[in-house]
Amino acid sequence: MQQDAKERANEEASKLAQTLHQTSNQLRSMAGATDQQGLARTLAEEGASAAEQFATRLENGGVDRLVADARSWARRNPGTFLLGALAAGVVVGRLVRNMSDEGSTEGQAPATGYGSQTLYGGRTDGGSTYAALPETPGATDWGSEGVGS
Repeated sequence: MQQDAKERANEEASKLAQTLHQTSNQLRSMAGATDQQGLARTLAEEGASAAEQFATRLENGGVDRLVADARSWARRNPGTFLLGALAAGVVVGRLVRNMSDEGSTEGQAPATGYGSQTLYGGRTDGGSTYAALPETPGATDWGSEGVGS
């Protein structure tokens, strides 16, 4: 079972390497299409070089080498690795949360309260939000008996 997973991972890595080689070639042709020296050309050339290097490493070493490289880099830079892992965890957590929220709110009434689109359980009419204020008896009875009566 573990061997099958490694084989599948290496097959996918090979496909990714082919895609990266194609991308590298496309970036090189984009960079070579212009005679001007500029930021776009420099970025295209550097991107092509980086994609080619990564694809070559992936082809030569497979997934095992990538994992070994990641472990080695994490040992050399533990703080950066932990910050990157934290950032990746936050991003994945937000994506999963947003995907689960979209599926669970279909057919339900809109949420009210903190973080919702409506303010204090109010209603939205034509794009404007109105707050539902508490009813207080006599709050608008100013001067119904007159001033000084």
